[in-house]
Amino acid sequence: MTYATFYTCREGVLSIIQKPMDSISPDHLNCCYFNSVDIYQRFFLSKIIFLGCASAATLHHQTKKKFNKENHKKKMKKNKIIYWVSTGIIAAMMLFSAFGYLTSPDMDAAFKHLGFPAYFRIELAVLKIIGVIVLLLPMLPEKAKVIAYFGFAITFVSAMIAHLSSGDPLGVAIVPIVLLLILGISYYFNEQLKTRS
Repeated sequence: MTYATFYTCREGVLSIIQKPMDSISPDHLNCCYFNSVDIYQRFFLSKIIFLGCASAATLHHQTKKKFNKENHKKKMKKNKIIYWVSTGIIAAMMLFSAFGYLTSPDMDAAFKHLGFPAYFRIELAVLKIIGVIVLLLPMLPEKAKVIAYFGFAITFVSAMIAHLSSGDPLGVAIVPIVLLLILGISYYFNEQLKTRS
């Protein structure tokens, strides 16, 4: 049987319409362009169009997947930089203060000014060193890191209260709050790296 093949395109979609020659009206013949093709030719042509569409869809999917993967890598890199910078600031400040607690006579006088006993200065220095080690070593359990974050947060809040209660200038009392904010940034991006890894 001989068929007439019509090609139409609407909204970017190519359609192939097959009709038997006997069913086509003269009006249709006058207004439309058609070719007589064999049923095997019709199947072959449809197959070419299908494979072309499938290849385009596959290429689009692969490009989108590659783009998303590259974006994920960039975001992970940015998160790691922010995490390590904020964590490095906290670690440096804590080690510096711990060293001062153990070696500086001025720190001994400062603790007495705040009303703390001498042994508390030594304990706080040791705990700060341990906390820094826990934050910097990636092989340690996450629960240990959470405890270290919580311990530093309590330390900063307590330091602010102690300075305000002792009548120290507002600028001195603000320093622990700034460190608390940096600690919060470190904690947030640590959580982001855990969820995306």
